[in-house]
Amino acid sequence: YMSVNRAAEQLIEAEEIEGGKAYNSNETLCVGLARLGQKDQCIIAGTLEELKDADFGKPLHCMVICGEVHDLELKFLNKYLVEGSKFKANDHEMYAS
Repeated sequence: YMSVNRAAEQLIEAEEIEGGKAYNSNETLCVGLARLGQKDQCIIAGTLEELKDADFGKPLHCMVICGEVHDLELKFLNKYLVEGSKFKANDHEMYAS
């Protein structure tokens, strides 16, 4: 399996090498998830740079790279944001509370 951390690292590296501007590792909102549905599930939202150092614990992991996000989705994700996260969503700069 691949961890969210490793996936974030590889995506950051790929963007640095290829420069395709598919996402911005310091601004694009992503969500890392581990062991969904279990008592010890883990959900952390933030940028790729923030997720590469987050502690998700044991597998299984998955990651979502967000595109346009509805206001209700942002409100829900707020409780999972890395403290102090600074990301852009829908072309607006956002700050975690």
